[in-house]
Amino acid sequence: MKILIIPFMLFLASCCNEDEKLSIHSDCIQMEQNSDFITEELNQDYTIQFPKDFTGTGLDSTSFISFRKEKSDKITFSYTFNSDIGPSFYYGHKLPDPFPLELDIPTQSFSKNLNIKKDLCIDDKIVGILYYNQNGENEASNGKLFLEYKTWYYEALQITFSENIIIEEIFEILKTIRKK
Repeated sequence: MKILIIPFMLFLASCCNEDEKLSIHSDCIQMEQNSDFITEELNQDYTIQFPKDFTGTGLDSTSFISFRKEKSDKITFSYTFNSDIGPSFYYGHKLPDPFPLELDIPTQSFSKNLNIKKDLCIDDKIVGILYYNQNGENEASNGKLFLEYKTWYYEALQITFSENIIIEEIFEILKTIRKK
């Protein structure tokens, strides 16, 4: 019996080559800085870069914690957090464990289904998770970014965009996020 188990195990081991092991995070957006973009503080832990044609206050902690950058009426990156944890906690809701494949975001009038998930990585480590949808031409699409804080992931940014082709531009901006 032992003689049969050893060849079977060798067969299984040969099926899993090194390339397959590395493809676990092949859908992960690799983080990298862009020398043509302007660096802004996103919160107390991270920076983010934007192209020069984005406007808005960026990080504002004068009365409550908020962030806003936009490109005309096509893309808006924003958040407003009033945390029970403390005035210096710049994050929203905690991401459920284990990571859901999609998120349902209730609003006052309906529920938004964020049914597409993308990981943002530095090497093999996930530092951010983006959930988003892509609605039709006449309806805004939405996204929520969760960033690593201590040992888990918390809501760090909301994204609204009006055209599906803009998602690549959003990825170009999000991949510039860096820990301070």
